[in-house]
Amino acid sequence: LSVLAVPPELRAYDEGVRVWQAVSAISLAKKPILTTVCGWNVLYKLRRCDPSQGDWYAWPPESSPNESSAGGVSHHRDRVIRAFSHLRDTLFERFRVMGDGWRPPRLLETVQLKVAL
Repeated sequence: LSVLAVPPELRAYDEGVRVWQAVSAISLAKKPILTTVCGWNVLYKLRRCDPSQGDWYAWPPESSPNESSAGGVSHHRDRVIRAFSHLRDTLFERFRVMGDGWRPPRLLETVQLKVAL
């Protein structure tokens, strides 16, 4: 198995390359895992109806998976990404916005603001 090729628009962006490669490797490995890459949480879950198949989920650093009381992960909240086209678009938008050095705060990160009155 080979990792899916990194889209050209992400190749100059280290976070984009690392996240894309991790998600594609995880999706091809087809083994249950929850890992973090560049602050992104990436989950691969096997399907109950067909354990030979599964689905991947990715959350950007400013979001996170929600743990359910049953010990599973709820993937219906907090900006979950479930398709490579959505992952590409989200990573590209982050790269475009972060070109000036701005980064969204990580989940639970303290942010200090200076306000001029």
